[in-house]
Amino acid sequence: MHRTLIVARMKPDSEDAVADIFGRSDETELPRLVGVRSRTLYRFHDLYMHLIEADAPVGPEVDRVRDDPLFRRVNEELTEHIDPYEPATWRSPADAMATEFYHWEGPEPTGGVGRLRVVFSVRVPEHVQERFLATYDRISADIAATPGHIADEVCQSVTDPCEWIVTSEWESLEHFLAWKSGPGHLDLVEPLFVGTSPRTPVRYVVRRRI
Repeated sequence: MHRTLIVARMKPDSEDAVADIFGRSDETELPRLVGVRSRTLYRFHDLYMHLIEADAPVGPEVDRVRDDPLFRRVNEELTEHIDPYEPATWRSPADAMATEFYHWEGPEPTGGVGRLRVVFSVRVPEHVQERFLATYDRISADIAATPGHIADEVCQSVTDPCEWIVTSEWESLEHFLAWKSGPGHLDLVEPLFVGTSPRTPVRYVVRRRI
């Protein structure tokens, strides 16, 4: 995402008028012609700041549509409310664009996409179900402290009380494999399956979450 910040001076009490000008313009095809994805307007005292977000730098596209009637109309209407920051040096919209000198961006939130789910079914006879749950509760605290671990669930079938599903959610496959291959993994989980008939686990990567 490319960001462009335009700085100018705004006349007093012009916020509503300027917002209306862009509101009408943004309903036309002009934003698409320039490649604008988002527009935010700010005021600080007499300073006017116009933040544009686009997929590519907008400077070349602005030059290309300079003579478009839609672009000319916006500029003509804005002249009643907006003045160049430095009138003596202003020649084109490019002269009003601020220079970026630092940028930081954190990792994008995934919303769960890309996480790993390990799912396996296990048959737990009725006479060992109480012990199965007690063991699960005991080892859960240790697993929960593992880096990359998010959550576990134990589910019991409503049609066959002896059929259970255990799911384990991890930040990534790498986190899960690091835990699985680490010391003490088998000693920790093996007691959970005493007297049961576990199935082969299946690993899934989350691709969509709504």
